[in-house]
Amino acid sequence: INCNIEDDSSIYKVKTNQEIELRLRNHSTKKVTQQRSVGSVVAFKIPDVIYVIPKLKEYYPSTRVLVVLRDAVDTINSLMAKKWFSSETKNSDLIWPFTIQNGVNVPYWVKEGDEDAWVAMSELDRAAYYYIRVNENVTDIANRIEIKYSDLMQNPLKETERIAGALNLDFGGMTKQIIKGIARTEIPRNKQIISGIR
Repeated sequence: INCNIEDDSSIYKVKTNQEIELRLRNHSTKKVTQQRSVGSVVAFKIPDVIYVIPKLKEYYPSTRVLVVLRDAVDTINSLMAKKWFSSETKNSDLIWPFTIQNGVNVPYWVKEGDEDAWVAMSELDRAAYYYIRVNENVTDIANRIEIKYSDLMQNPLKETERIAGALNLDFGGMTKQIIKGIARTEIPRNKQIISGIR
């Protein structure tokens, strides 16, 4: 478990201190851990792998996939604010694994044959390419559960209850507290950002 309270993925953001202390105090053998894990749900959030989910579901057909659909303008503005695709920032190696071509990091999800194009792209074009890439096979994901990001922002409790129902999951001890913290980030958004994409 990630105990770094500064990280968004910290266990302290999703479990109560009591739950964490109980888990840390109890040592379990591999056998006991396997027995406890029966019926557990493992979740991960990695939008970069959407394009391989149909293949993953062939191997693991019971995998449930929740797809969050977000507006291109908001997403690209967010990516630009984070500078994920800038060649002049320390964030350029956050997307891993990658290859290096002409001194530029080329993420693993760039399509074969698009490497030269990626190297030549502006930061904005890279953000747009990423948005297209992670959304292009969404309709190929069988039995996906979809949620609109805008609906989640508008009514977090209702949408979270809908998701929990679709996944047959119960709220944890901190779920409602986490839901109360859901809010749209207040970064300036360029509503015309799409017009700048090549």
